[in-house]
Amino acid sequence: MLSPKNETARAGEQRAEKQNSSNENHAKKTTNTQVKTKLSCTNQEFIKAVFGQIDAAFCLWICSFKSSPDSENVGWGGKSYKLHLSLKLPEENNNYFSVAVLDFSSRKKSNFRRMAVLVLDDPDISKLPVNPSYILETSPGKYQVGFIINDTEESRDSAYCSRALNILAKRHLINADKSGNNIVRYVRLPVGTNTKKREAGNFQHCLQLWQPSRKFNLPDILKALGIDLSSADTAPKSKSKAKQQAEIIESQLDVRQSIEDIMTGDNFHDGLVRLAARYAARGMQRDDIEYTLIAAMNASAAKEYDKERWQARMAEIPSAIDSAIAKYGNEFAGKTALHTTPLNLFPDALGTPPIFSFEDYPEVIADLAKDVSKRTGADPVIPAWTAIAVATALIHDKHKLQVKALDNRWLESARLWIGFVGEPATKKSPAMSEVLSTIQNLQAKWYQEYIIKYEQWEIKAAAAEKQKLPKPKRPHLQKCFVNDTTLEALADILEYNNGGVLALHDELSGWFGSMDCYRQKGISKDRPAWLTAYNGGEHHIDRAGKQPRYIKNFSVSLVGGIQPDPMRRIASQLGDDGLLQRFIMLPINLAEKGEDAKPDAMAHEKWNKLCDYLSSYEEIPALITLSPEAQKIINESRKQLHALGQNPAFNKKLQAALQKGEGQLARLTLIFHIIENRDGCNFACLEKAPSAVVNATTATKAARLYLQFIVPNMIRFYHDVIGDSEEMRSARLIAGFILAHNKEYVTEREIYRAHRDFRGEGRPRLLKAMEQLEMAGWLSPQLERPGRPPNTWLVNPRVHADFAELAAKERQRRDAAKVSIQSTVELSRLSLND
Repeated sequence: MLSPKNETARAGEQRAEKQNSSNENHAKKTTNTQVKTKLSCTNQEFIKAVFGQIDAAFCLWICSFKSSPDSENVGWGGKSYKLHLSLKLPEENNNYFSVAVLDFSSRKKSNFRRMAVLVLDDPDISKLPVNPSYILETSPGKYQVGFIINDTEESRDSAYCSRALNILAKRHLINADKSGNNIVRYVRLPVGTNTKKREAGNFQHCLQLWQPSRKFNLPDILKALGIDLSSADTAPKSKSKAKQQAEIIESQLDVRQSIEDIMTGDNFHDGLVRLAARYAARGMQRDDIEYTLIAAMNASAAKEYDKERWQARMAEIPSAIDSAIAKYGNEFAGKTALHTTPLNLFPDALGTPPIFSFEDYPEVIADLAKDVSKRTGADPVIPAWTAIAVATALIHDKHKLQVKALDNRWLESARLWIGFVGEPATKKSPAMSEVLSTIQNLQAKWYQEYIIKYEQWEIKAAAAEKQKLPKPKRPHLQKCFVNDTTLEALADILEYNNGGVLALHDELSGWFGSMDCYRQKGISKDRPAWLTAYNGGEHHIDRAGKQPRYIKNFSVSLVGGIQPDPMRRIASQLGDDGLLQRFIMLPINLAEKGEDAKPDAMAHEKWNKLCDYLSSYEEIPALITLSPEAQKIINESRKQLHALGQNPAFNKKLQAALQKGEGQLARLTLIFHIIENRDGCNFACLEKAPSAVVNATTATKAARLYLQFIVPNMIRFYHDVIGDSEEMRSARLIAGFILAHNKEYVTEREIYRAHRDFRGEGRPRLLKAMEQLEMAGWLSPQLERPGRPPNTWLVNPRVHADFAELAAKERQRRDAAKVSIQSTVELSRLSLND
């Protein structure tokens, strides 16, 4: 018999064994009697007991739907879930959870973090070798038996867990996941209904044994089941580095499976061939394809444990590329490949909002954000990014990052514009105030020092005037931030603070409004000056009747908040000079109830110490470069950002914002480097200067935060707040028609019949929409007529395979609309008859 964790005293052990025996006997009886006792446990209580405490950076996965699991187009996608959130799933639905803790917000085995529970499907519960943590009857006489797993090295080893589940599947002890993702498989929650079609009808889940205190080490429970993996061939213990590299090199094409095959070493040949073919079909240059494939291979975990096979496949890359280009390159040059992966054009496809992870930030900022968020209830995004904004103000602009290895002309300073977008009740102001209090105190101290220096200067100046000597140099007030201010006043400040300042705007709507953006379509004398302030550098001010002025470095970082509705109105009136696109716009969640807790004194002390250091330390290197490893990471991230900026599924404002991402990523990398990279020490080693070279760890952290948090938030902001272009709205309309009617080809006439507003003057609109669908890989023009645009398009067959779930939703939406229209007509007829 296995010993569960934390069973200590013999008396307690005996009581537990007695209760376990009673529970086990009860469970056995349920197979032979129709009388069942259903134990009470909510899904939320169940999940918390099974998973225990998990890091805030990780998530769980939940799935709920009402239709039969055996029916077509079932919504198996699910969504991420955090333990602190409320979990309310309809009792009449099929309710599932994944057995794994996951790294990112998607349920795939490459995101596996650890196994939390081992679940057997339909075993003979009278012959279980050990008393389990729970038994759940999922249909008459059928059970899922769960063993809660301790967090150990084995439970975190994806290869170990995968081999164990594969063996269990072969022995018919689990139902293997159809996609092969056994380690992140779904199992049923205690509160829910099995809606599989059966004569007796639907079956409500029945929790018949619930012993959450019984937890097991994975090797022990496997051994009890007759599985010993201790002598199995050793596979790589961790794939965290491989996963990070995969995320960096993964393009917008649907190549996740190919990347995963290469990362794990499961199928080098097919993965490389598929990638080469898809990149060639997209028109990628040969050198770029080769660079990408080699980067993927270098990131593979198999490089260490299967080196001979890895080297053999590495040598095949040139021939794979040649074959791909010969087969696809010419055929698809200048037109859409019919069998390439179509882009998902629907906003709902953006998925759940990106999860905030404290691990993505320097330790001093993460600790501060945790404390402020916990006590105020505000979204941690607010204190974390306010702290980053403060750092940009305190880091002098003379410290620059050289973005490229050879080109020494592209240099970036620590300067960012950050906007928080949220409804009222986000507790933005108190959260920001706690972070900003440090620089407010710092600036107050500088003011007191300035007063003393100024008084001394007045005495010396008066004495010099009496003696007819030159006056001493007048002192000037040192500043690191300004509140709502005019450009003229800002110029006065920057003339003597050439390291740059931070402009604080509690409401950005006032800042936008100060530039007459409502009345003059964004044309304003202030706009060019603010555009200069984002880039920094020399600035000349010439005003009629005033002396010309020269500002050595007109540099301003900016942080503030704005509500969605004013932002929509302002965005509709802004011009195309890229003012809005210079902001990192971060949607903010509504505040929760804050805790009544003492402030984290250590976190605030570290933050104060860092701010003092950044404002005065002179030994930070002026020029900072990237190490070769960091250069590769930044280069790959820049490639991905460039590809995103060309994505036809995005509106032009979003494309322009993403194109500025390369510079913002470089600035963020510089900030992170100066904060925490001091020759291997953390930020607390303030007696040491930061290294002049950014290492791979810092570059990875900055790239991950930008690509996996900032970019998804920007996409959501531009879709949800700003809205799509007319062409993309029309393209989505046609895409919905294609999905709903399962079209293999589509004609101009069909679209006119389905959507009358495309007729007549709408034809140019239709053709622009079709161009969007062609660029997105949905269509290929057919029956082209010389000198005339096409009127028939062939549909990429991948559309119906990849977007089957979307197609089902679109059909349901259209059916519901028809029913609503018919009901309205019927009501109108009845009212007329009355």
